[in-house]
Amino acid sequence: MSCHDAGHCNGLQRDDRHNVDIALVLFNSRSIPKLTLSQAHACRAIIDSTCTPYLSIEAILEKYHFVGNKDLEYLIKVARDVDHMGIIGIKDEALRERALVGLMREYLQKTPKDVLLNNIEQGTRDFFSSINFYTNYAKDWASDNLEDMK
Repeated sequence: MSCHDAGHCNGLQRDDRHNVDIALVLFNSRSIPKLTLSQAHACRAIIDSTCTPYLSIEAILEKYHFVGNKDLEYLIKVARDVDHMGIIGIKDEALRERALVGLMREYLQKTPKDVLLNNIEQGTRDFFSSINFYTNYAKDWASDNLEDMK
């Protein structure tokens, strides 16, 4: 999971698939001798599962030949929760603004500036409202913190 943003383009990509593909290349290029082939393959599935818009968890498990693996399904849910909490969970305003600049750069790759600026406030609210947390920890965290982040 910690590799899912490795090589992130910080908003200069057209979509998140580009970021995740870079992260997968970087993960694949590292020699991790303690991992079995199956464990490394599961790590790739977890990294790939953080690509937005999300594929269904079933589709990720099928793509990586782990259909029915409840442990990996849970790890994917945790990875997605952590991915969302990463940007919206930043309490320091200056750091959060820095992270949001990257998000805005990404949006500008496919949305005209005037459209983005006219819709940023409502778009931000819509983004926060659309987040689906999977784990009880993240759901509890969201009920305590998400309103402040909005």
